[in-house]
Amino acid sequence: YMDVCFKRTGARARRAGEFQRFGKGSGWNTLPDPWGLFRGGRLAAYAVLDRDARAVRVAEAAARSYRAGMALIGKLAAEAVRRAASEIHLFLPPDDELCVWCRKFGGEVRLGLEADGGPMARIISLPAFIDAVGEVLIERAGAGWKAEFDTGGESVLAEAGCAGVKTTPAGSARRADAVIRCSPGALAQLFFGYRPLDEMVFAGEVKIAGNKNLAAGFFHTEYAHMMMPDYF
Repeated sequence: YMDVCFKRTGARARRAGEFQRFGKGSGWNTLPDPWGLFRGGRLAAYAVLDRDARAVRVAEAAARSYRAGMALIGKLAAEAVRRAASEIHLFLPPDDELCVWCRKFGGEVRLGLEADGGPMARIISLPAFIDAVGEVLIERAGAGWKAEFDTGGESVLAEAGCAGVKTTPAGSARRADAVIRCSPGALAQLFFGYRPLDEMVFAGEVKIAGNKNLAAGFFHTEYAHMMMPDYF
């Protein structure tokens, strides 16, 4: 999963054994249900269900080959029949191999924002994320600034100029106008507007040094998408 999603903006930062760390649809207060298919003692495919007793909702899935992927889909289809569910929901990027394979057999791709029913995004590569959202940061806060984003495990210096946003490793002699320190999940929440900055600063989940007005300009100031935001 990490290899496939390394360059994806907003992918989850995953570790083995930590499925309980992110929302999985309707199963907020239950542990997830991981499934694995093995061939020759090696994991060939896996899926993580949210344990909704009525539906088959897959928060995460991957397969090493087409054959393993189709075997996994077959297992999920059998589970859907057992639960009398009319659909299988796979929360996957549209270009994911499993998604491509399913479309060949009539699967439907739906793009949209889940208000309170789907897995939330996390950031794997901070430099890749800042590069991907650079135009939006300039649109929100203008150009001519330098800001440091520090998620604990990674830290980058972003400089906004006429040609866009350039990122370099933080810690150089260049001084940032503003420094934003928070977890990868908190940064994703801020950028996509799931929670307002003031609330997260008050809760101690985000620390800002330097030009606080500039930092505030990067993010939504109010709940942007939903009345009751999903928390990571």
